[in-house]
Amino acid sequence: MALDHIGNNLSKLKGLEGLKLGFDKCREITDNGIVHLGGSLSNLNILKKLELSLINCDQITDIGVNELGSLLLPLEALSSVKLNLESCSSITDEGLNKLNNSLMKLKGLTHFSQDLSFCASITDIGVQRFAELLLQRQNLEQVFLSFYYCRQVTDASKESLVFALSRLPNLKDANLSIKNSRGITMNLCKNQNNNMIIESQA
Repeated sequence: MALDHIGNNLSKLKGLEGLKLGFDKCREITDNGIVHLGGSLSNLNILKKLELSLINCDQITDIGVNELGSLLLPLEALSSVKLNLESCSSITDEGLNKLNNSLMKLKGLTHFSQDLSFCASITDIGVQRFAELLLQRQNLEQVFLSFYYCRQVTDASKESLVFALSRLPNLKDANLSIKNSRGITMNLCKNQNNNMIIESQA
């Protein structure tokens, strides 16, 4: 996949406010490609909404997602980020922490979605650190998080995330999905009436 070619074209679209990119199962995509793409995105100064899907791109590592987060920081208009990293098995807690540390610094961010399903290297350490970052983002209105079949993510992470989400004063819509190594599925929803709904299924 010639991400450099795509990135070069994107950087010319200065008036772009919304962007959706999908590279699912493009296993030839590497950290270098992600860095180039992120550099092009950083030129889209009025971008408000970004959706990026990298499902099963297993050559992407902590280096790539770290650089992606850093390169998005200048986008002050960005209010909605949807990032799907399902089955990106090379991403660890270190990459998750650095990526989300950057994303949570986006000043205008109100809508955030991140799917890390089947990311086997993600553990409670990374998820609990992310929960701490969430607590600092009081302006979040919508959050979707999935750690489905992250087998090193346990009830400890569930409790940390529920605690964080329940203390976001502007949150109107939330969905949290976790299935841990013991086969427990937990879905948390917070609707527009600010009610928490938790469903567990063996």
